[in-house]
Amino acid sequence: MNKRVIFTGCFIALLAFAVFSAVRYTNVEVRGGEAVATHKAYISYEVQAGDTLISIAREQVKNTNISVDEYIDEVKENNQMHSDKIITGNKIIIATYAFE
Repeated sequence: MNKRVIFTGCFIALLAFAVFSAVRYTNVEVRGGEAVATHKAYISYEVQAGDTLISIAREQVKNTNISVDEYIDEVKENNQMHSDKIITGNKIIIATYAFE
């Protein structure tokens, strides 16, 4: 097996372990009295056919004060991505928001 593939797989596994072992919750500000998400957690997400970073971001930032661009920047940083391209079947770490 290619050493690069093994190294990449190990790196992704370690990244996922680090994220899951340090799942953190943070408050999200409330907007004008409407119910909005109050906690943030990081999860592993398997990219589905037709997904884009924009479509994932739009779904995840509903009822938050996070912009789609901010969300995409965070996903790219957390996954050490240099482009917006994602591949069906790959797993990426994304933030998800929950209500209290």
